[in-house]
Amino acid sequence: MANTIAIQAQTGNVAASSAAVYAYEYSNNGKSDWHLPSIFELNEMCKYARDTGQPAGRDFVCSGGSSAFNRGFSNFGYWSSTEYTGNTALLQDFMSNSVMANFSKGVTDRVRPVRAF
Repeated sequence: MANTIAIQAQTGNVAASSAAVYAYEYSNNGKSDWHLPSIFELNEMCKYARDTGQPAGRDFVCSGGSSAFNRGFSNFGYWSSTEYTGNTALLQDFMSNSVMANFSKGVTDRVRPVRAF
């Protein structure tokens, strides 16, 4: 949540062009405490979505399992709130290879707002 708050507070960020602002402004079922997940939170979500059976924790990068579609996720990439450089941020791929990679912040991809878990 700290990353999301810091990003949304930057001048010029709006929900139409910022994954973090979109997540911060998201509301569902009366809940408004959503944020853009960190790369480590996305990795845990990938393990769940792909049903990999891997243990929780940073030492196990999501791999294997079945299609993320089976649990309501996309098999493609999701933005994280983890910055890599001033112009790039980390993205978690939910396909079978589940790559974590840095991409230009100008790239359009999926956003999955989350609450604390």
